[in-house]
Amino acid sequence: MTTSNKHDWYLDDISVKNSTLVEMLTNGDFESSPTLTGWNTGSGGAISSAQSHSSSHSFYASSSTSISQSFSAISGVIYTISYWVYSEKTSNGNDNDAVLDVTLN
Repeated sequence: MTTSNKHDWYLDDISVKNSTLVEMLTNGDFESSPTLTGWNTGSGGAISSAQSHSSSHSFYASSSTSISQSFSAISGVIYTISYWVYSEKTSNGNDNDAVLDVTLN
């Protein structure tokens, strides 16, 4: 996932499940605080407890950044992707919503 927004945003409860509902990601709820266990991130990202969805922590980004995780996918299998995102408006008048690009390779 990547974003090029100029405001703060929070990401939580990232999930990728296969057709038998097996979770493919590690630490999608970011509860392995204070580390981002299982995740690769760009600069400007960290664990936060300021905004979260169904747990105590989330991934916080203060600028354009990325977050990724690899897993073994099988061709022909349907995967369900879900996540929660919260976008904070900035004081500079930029009130665009957070736009995330989800890429599967």
